Amino acid sequence: MRVHARKPLRAAVVGADEMARRRVCDAVLAHAGRIELALEAASADALMEQANGTPDVVILVHEGERAALEAAVRELCDGAAELRAIVVSADEAGATVQASLRAGAAGFVSAASLPAALGPCVEAVASDFLAVPREGRSAVERRPLTSREKQTLALVVMGFTNYEIATKLYLAESTVKSHLSSAFSKLGVRSRSEAAELILDPNSGVGTGILTIPT
Repeated sequence: MRVHARKPLRAAVVGADEMARRRVCDAVLAHAGRIELALEAASADALMEQANGTPDVVILVHEGERAALEAAVRELCDGAAELRAIVVSADEAGATVQASLRAGAAGFVSAASLPAALGPCVEAVASDFLAVPREGRSAVERRPLTSREKQTLALVVMGFTNYEIATKLYLAESTVKSHLSSAFSKLGVRSRSEAAELILDPNSGVGTGILTIPT
């Protein structure tokens, strides 16, 4: 029986930063035979103008802020309902992974792990799987916050310092730090400012409803 070779997956690469885009294109070309570089473009609009049919995946290379990333992914995905998008970014924080998925991406690759991770990610997403790095797992499966973690986060959002939070909740300052460390891990953020930004963002899917305001 003759076994027919599988046709290579067609990938398009989009990104305003030419050097970053070329790095991703080179990573795609390294998987010749399995993945084919169908085209590259500097923007979603340019991609749509050039596209001859829908590629199996579109890889969005983004170097900017998280809000701009989410807008770029949304613009890309809104342009074609069946499009499968992968984000490549140097910012691999859980909140960045979450923003990408929320906007419509189906995969995320850290720029630091590009050579090894891009091929498997493209193949998974092309097969209708969700593919994120291990570090971004919290973006997909968020663990519930404890009551103390919610109280501590509420006070962080209100602008209190660790010492002030400890005084208000009758806790040791080290305990407050422990609650924050655990809460940051669950939310996929790395700092107080990122936690507050995520909670106050109406589009984040987190919302202030998670908070327990101390009385």
